[in-house]
Order: sequence, then C-alpha cells, then structure tokens
Amino acid sequence: MLLPAPRGPITDRLRGELARPPHLFDPPPDEACGDEEDLHLALFVCYELHYQGFDGVDDRWEWHPSVLALRERLERCFEAELARLVPRPPAPAPEEVPRALAALVAADQGPSLSAYLRTRADLGRFAEFVVHRSVYQLKEADPHTWGIPRLLGRSKAALVEIQADEYGGGVPERMHAEMFRATMRALGLDDSYGAYLDSIPGATLAVSNVMSLFGLHRRHRGALLGHLAAFEMTSSTPNRRYSQGLRRLGGDAAARRYFEEHVQADAVHEQIAAHDMCGAFAAEHPGLTGDILYGAACALALDRIFAERLLGRWRAGRSSLLRPLASLPQAPPGRPPQDLLGSPLGTPLRSPPPQRLAQSQAERPAPRPPEPEAESEPVPAPPIDYVLPLRWQDDSDLAELTGYLRRLSRHARIVVVDGSPSPLFERHARLWREFAEHLRPDEDVDVANGKVAGVLTGMRRARNEHVIIADDDVRYEIAALGRVSALLKNADLVRPQNHFHPLPWHARWDSARTLLNRGLGADYPGTFGVRRSFFARMGGYDGDVLFENLELIRTVRAHGGREACPLDLYVRRLPPGTRRFWSQRVRQAYDDLAQPARMAVFLAVLPAVGAALWRRRPALVAAGAAAVAGLAEIGRRRAGGRRVFPATTPLFAPVWVLERATCSWAALTARVLFGGVPYAGRRLRVAAHSTRRLRRRATGPGGPHASP
Repeated sequence: MLLPAPRGPITDRLRGELARPPHLFDPPPDEACGDEEDLHLALFVCYELHYQGFDGVDDRWEWHPSVLALRERLERCFEAELARLVPRPPAPAPEEVPRALAALVAADQGPSLSAYLRTRADLGRFAEFVVHRSVYQLKEADPHTWGIPRLLGRSKAALVEIQADEYGGGVPERMHAEMFRATMRALGLDDSYGAYLDSIPGATLAVSNVMSLFGLHRRHRGALLGHLAAFEMTSSTPNRRYSQGLRRLGGDAAARRYFEEHVQADAVHEQIAAHDMCGAFAAEHPGLTGDILYGAACALALDRIFAERLLGRWRAGRSSLLRPLASLPQAPPGRPPQDLLGSPLGTPLRSPPPQRLAQSQAERPAPRPPEPEAESEPVPAPPIDYVLPLRWQDDSDLAELTGYLRRLSRHARIVVVDGSPSPLFERHARLWREFAEHLRPDEDVDVANGKVAGVLTGMRRARNEHVIIADDDVRYEIAALGRVSALLKNADLVRPQNHFHPLPWHARWDSARTLLNRGLGADYPGTFGVRRSFFARMGGYDGDVLFENLELIRTVRAHGGREACPLDLYVRRLPPGTRRFWSQRVRQAYDDLAQPARMAVFLAVLPAVGAALWRRRPALVAAGAAAVAGLAEIGRRRAGGRRVFPATTPLFAPVWVLERATCSWAALTARVLFGGVPYAGRRLRVAAHSTRRLRRRATGPGGPHASP
C-alpha cells in the first residue's frame, strides 16, 4: 500500500517525515487537531504502521518515539471528540453487563443502510459501500486481536473462539478477509490491500480507527471488548440484507458468500461476545463495566454517523467517496439503477471494468426473475409460528427478551401469551406490538398450570401448521428453527436438546441432570415443535399437572403421534438466577412422582449411601459416584454433545444425584402430608398422568379416538 495523498497540514507533514529514514521530529502543537479528514487519515497512517505498513516506508517507524508522540496528540483529539459525541452509559453491575449490552443495541435508532442496499441501491452504490467497508474488512478481526494478550481465563478463551472463526479456522480461503476479497472481485473492484485509501472519507476511517485506538491501549481493553460485542450483536441481520441486495442485483453465491457467512457466524458470536467474553471480563474486572458499555456505545455511534453520511450523499445524488470510482459495475439488463427515492439516476453508469458482477452482454444468459424477498421490502409470511407463554413478576430481563423476539420475528410468526400483572403486560404490549401478537390467556382456559394456559391459548392463535412452543428462557438460532420445521414434516412432536449458556456453577450442576437423561435416552426440554393439526385433534393436553412437558409428550404418544428426539438439535437456554435455581429443587424432584421407577431409585440413594458409610465401605460410595459421572459422560459424548457441554459438567452428576435424592424425600413428604406442592397460589397434586391413563381418555367415551 502506498502512502496516501495528504488532506491537510498534519498528513502533509507526516507523509514527508515517513518518506525519509527514521529520525526525530517535533509533533504539531497540542491544539492542532486538524479537520476530520486530516485527523483521521493521519491517525490511520500511524495505526497502519502496526498492521501491513506502507510501500517505501521503513518498518522501524512503527515504534519510533516521534511517531508515537504524534499519535498520542491525535488520539487525545479523537478521544475528546468521542467524549463529545458519545455519552458514557452508566456502569452496570458485572452480572448485568450482557443485558445492558442488549438494551444498548436495542435502543440504537440509526438509519438502516442495510435496508436501502437490500431494496434500492444500484450496483454503483453497492460497490461504493463495499469500497468503504474494505478499509476494515481486508484486515478483518486484526484490531480486536490486540485484546487477546490483555485477557485471561474465560474472557480470553471466548475472544479466541470468535477470532478463530474470523480467521477461517486455519483455512486461508475461509478467512473472512479473503471472502471479502472475493466479493470485491465479483464487483469488479481492486481487492489489493488499501487500494482505495485515497477515496475513503474521514467518517469511514474513524470506524476503523476506533478499533485500533481501543486495541493498542491496555487501558481501553474493556472498551475493545464492548466494541466487538456491539459489532457482533448488530451484524447478522444487516449482512442478510446485504446478501439479498446483492442477489437482487445479480450477484452469484460466490459474490454473496461473505455476507451469508456472517448471518450464521455472527448470530453465534453475539452470544459468545456478550456472555462469555464481556460477561466473564466484567466478573473479573467489576470496575471496568462502564468501559465495556462505552466501547459498545462508540461502535454504535460511529456506525450511525457512517450510515448517515452515505445515505445523505446518495440522497443528494452524489458519490459517497472522496474520489468517485473510475468505472462502475453495470446494472443487470432491463433494470435501471435506482436512486434513494426509487427514480432512475440522472447520470448513466460508465462502461464496466474487466472483472464485474455480471457477464458481458454477449455471454450473459437471460436474467432470472429476482426472488421476492430480495426485491421488495415486505417479508413473506413466516412458515412457522412461535408460541411463548409468559408470566413475569418483574421486567429485569425485558431488554434482552425484546431483542431476541425482534430478531426472531424475521423468521417466525411470534405469539406471546402474557399472564403478567397489568403494568408489566401493558409495557410488553407497547414494546412488542410491532412484531408479535401479544395477548392474555383466554378466560375459558381454566387450568392450574399457567404455562399450559398460555400454550393452549397460543395454539388457538397459531396460523401455520408447524409451531414451536418455548419457555421464556429458550433462545433459538435460525438454523434450529429450520431444522425443527423440517422434522415436523414427518413427526407430530419434536423434542430438541436444551443446553445452558452461559454456564455459572449452578447451570453446570443442573446440566448434570440433562447429561444423565441423555445417557439413558433423551432429555425433557423447555421447548417443543408440534404440528398444529395434530395438537387440535388431540384436544390439547391437561393443564392441572406440574410436569407439563412430560404430560404433553405422553399425550402425543397416547394419541398415536410420531415423536422425533434429535439429540444433536441443540437450542440454547438462559440459566436461572441462583435464587430461582434453589427454589426449583423440590418442585423438580416432585416431577419424578410421574415416573415411579425413577422416583424409587432416588429414594433409595440416601439409605444406600448411609448403609455403605455405616459399614465403613466408602469405596462403594466412590464407585457409585464414578458410575454416575461415567453415565453423564456418555450423555455428553452422544450426538456431538461435547461442543455444548463442557468436560467438567459430568463431575457435577454425583452431587446432583445426592441433591435429587434429598429433595425426593421432601417431595414425597409434600405429597403425603400436604397433598402436593405449591404452584401460583394453589397446590398441584399430579405431576403428570401415565400414558396408559391418557390413552384410555383418548379412546374412551367422548375421547377424540373413541370407537363409534
């Protein structure tokens, strides 16, 4: 890369100094920040000495004291501008950092550059956008990699996990920077590093510079992680739109590969970044939670300015680059380029470069009609419904759930059946009415279990044949939604596999139960896929039980339904708080009353352990603990479980068995002495009905399968 042309006195001076062998020179006066173009180009040049450098510039300039002194002056100017533009968010408690990040992202109201590129941009403007992005994308992930040696433990491991994906897992052609090069080549652009630096305005350079500012200073390590989290949390949907826009303009799969890769990858990365990386870092450095939020706020603010500048220039009919592209890709035949308002541009596009998105006119096949989703803004009706029964007493997780539902609504029709108290219900209605059907449980659904009331009401409102029922702590990814829908083509009930993420100690403890269930067969998730027509034929399921998930499974079986239990269909679940975890111990043990053999085993554990210790045979206890841990390890290894269940999780299995054995006696006492366990102001006696009894109901008089 060549040194760029100067844009003011600072870059003019810097260019002259760097063209010579390393020597001492005086920095500009403290008050000399230059204008936006001069400041950010000078900073970019100083930072680039730490990356690929410049042709003809001595590498010894990288750490030369005169360059560092100049950079320090420029950084002070940049940081002062950031402080003016970006109010510092309040510092949250360490455990609140993931939710605070989600709330910050949800509250961002910047213009949608991706929506314009998806539906209205011509090839010339799409190419300009790609040129802007190339200043960072051709060194994608490098600035955030500065953070790795500054971290320890979980936060470091999480950052390495994200960066490994960015670098293609060691496969050069899968590196995201290399994929972006392919997109540039498909658009007929020069994919060499820094080829368009002289065309990139200061507002775009600032987006790149802030990453280097945070990455090269240890004091900004919290801001660096917050920046990356915001970057990942706002990436998936825009990249899907970029891909759709490029497809509309004739781009093939190779041209769109970069954007489509980020749709899936960043949906995963946003969870790792918010919880494993920032959440762990906040726990390790509670005094830096404010820095995490500030870094995220800076990322959002600079991206917002970037989008406003591009759309403003295009709205005025001007190029968004300092130097318009010498040649532009041609629009597909029969489709004129469109301006921001949808009218043809006044200036025709020039002849295309040798490499371009579409083939030459002579060799171009007849164009395909564009796919409807990419061509117009309205999204077709989703093929699956998502029913969420909800009953909250506080809104501490509202921002996070709202962000999740908003993202999910692009892929599924959302039905929220909300039994929360009136003030909370009304707040939810205001937030969710744009993307979800939000209603109270139907009054005629009179059952003791509030979740079942929500499910029965939601299934009445479902429109699609395929429906997902999910607790409020379940978090689906797009691929999992699609797989559930595919499985429902041949099954009436789909049981995915939940896993906790993040994994505090009590989530690992409770995950041991999951692994033991997997070792013996299948687990009982907090989400199901069901066929609406089959659910209607069986008349729903009994809501006067405690273990409603088992009741649904057994009801489907009793009615002859087909069940799919894909152990490798992993769906994330948020862990409960510690207080809620402890409050559920006896209630979950009560569920085992619906499985008498299982209950008998747990009731026998404490007497057996006591007898072994009384006879001074601790080896028997140790052998039993090892057997339990071994069974849990079998469950962890089944169907690729090692990628979601850490290796330490089976070690919690013996402890979980002792806890369940103790709580089983408490549950039995509650059944015998008190007639059940308390639930929402009532006592529920029945955990779940047996399949045999449910089958008799189905085939008996008045049942849906009664003999004529």
